[in-house]
Amino acid sequence: MAEAAAFRSYMAEAQTIPTTFKSGAEIEKALEVAGGYHHEQLMRGAVVAGAVAALGEPTFVEALRAIPDDRKAMLADMIARNPWMVISLAGAPAAAARVEDAVGGPAARLAANGAAVKQFAYDMQKQAWSKEVSPHHADILKTARTLSETSRKATPEEIATFRTLLETPAAAPASPAAGLQAYSRLTLRALAVAAMTALGQSREENLALLTYAMAEPDSDQCLRMAKLNLFQCLAVAGPRYEDVFCLGQHLVIDTGQCVAKEFGRSTAAPPAAATH
Repeated sequence: MAEAAAFRSYMAEAQTIPTTFKSGAEIEKALEVAGGYHHEQLMRGAVVAGAVAALGEPTFVEALRAIPDDRKAMLADMIARNPWMVISLAGAPAAAARVEDAVGGPAARLAANGAAVKQFAYDMQKQAWSKEVSPHHADILKTARTLSETSRKATPEEIATFRTLLETPAAAPASPAAGLQAYSRLTLRALAVAAMTALGQSREENLALLTYAMAEPDSDQCLRMAKLNLFQCLAVAGPRYEDVFCLGQHLVIDTGQCVAKEFGRSTAAPPAAATH
């Protein structure tokens, strides 16, 4: 729950990043907000947030709860070890649509906002303050590295807000996809976690199995590459706020694209190695 709340709060904060800036201080603040995640934790939180969204699909939850108690543990074990089987359950397509809407949707919007931030890197050259040398230029890369190594902690208020969302599911998205090939790996893993929860098998004694269900090899590699590209970009950025390009491309665009791609929302190509 805490990691899902941390994911949601990160996405909410990142989407408040302005697309134009009036000072270098605003750019530095935006770099801290957009860079405030650890790549592994963000993806784990995304899976749990997706699972919570899936639990808002009544048909999916009711079908699982109707399974005889003496079969629930066995089914949960099977789902954890083979998440792809979850799509055959009643209500799964609609639940998957909820996952992609709740996680992939905001991520795709974040990527779109990043394009405007990146454009500002060129537009700001008309503003007098952009010709000044940043007094904190030498510290920006160090701060970015520190933020990337630090797990984000949800506040009690953020967790409470997330619990409220859990108790009041969003309306169902339109047109759920059909067929196994329509779903991304992490969408299926979010469904698997939701299914285990609906079966009553997400308790602490089942933590190892639940963790296994969430783990998708290399699912965080896109975000890892985005951060490596960010560090390279910041290392060569000039002292006159050229780091706004790094913000737009490698934090806002790339982060949004990485998460959106893993949850079935198509955007432009995910990040490749930087060539700054």
